[in-house]
Amino acid sequence: SEVVSSGLFAISAKNASGDTTLELVNIVVDTNAPFLLVDGLASPQRDATNGDFTVTGSTEPNTVVLSSLGQSTTSDANGRFTLQGSLSDGAATEDVLITATDLAGNTSTEGLTFARVASPNTALATGIPATGHNLPLWQLLLAAILLFLGLLCARSGRRAGRGTTG
Repeated sequence: SEVVSSGLFAISAKNASGDTTLELVNIVVDTNAPFLLVDGLASPQRDATNGDFTVTGSTEPNTVVLSSLGQSTTSDANGRFTLQGSLSDGAATEDVLITATDLAGNTSTEGLTFARVASPNTALATGIPATGHNLPLWQLLLAAILLFLGLLCARSGRRAGRGTTG
């Protein structure tokens, strides 16, 4: 039978001799949607060079990532994915939904808007050069924290040195 809720279940088995074995099993049903981080979400609109686009990001490992235009891929063992597709014929702009579906069937969705352009844009909307080496959010946050701590230490070191004479 299908397990529809988490809990402790008793499972029994009887062999041909009539001996019965009973085991208690704790089953946890995954009802949590997978996280879905699409690189460069700060940019509300993205370029689709000659109608072609690429979406990169992170989700749970081995999760199916699908666009509303029908393209799909599966995230790798680290949860990274690259999804390539094309806008509908003749569309100048198009809204595209990116959906991540985990092994339990739970989903998360992000919406993007693509604009058909003749040549690629050279910078993201944030002003950061588009190098093709987008960093995961956790790496950007870590770099910002380390920079802040370095500035804080440098500032407190100057204060500690004030008022002393050599």
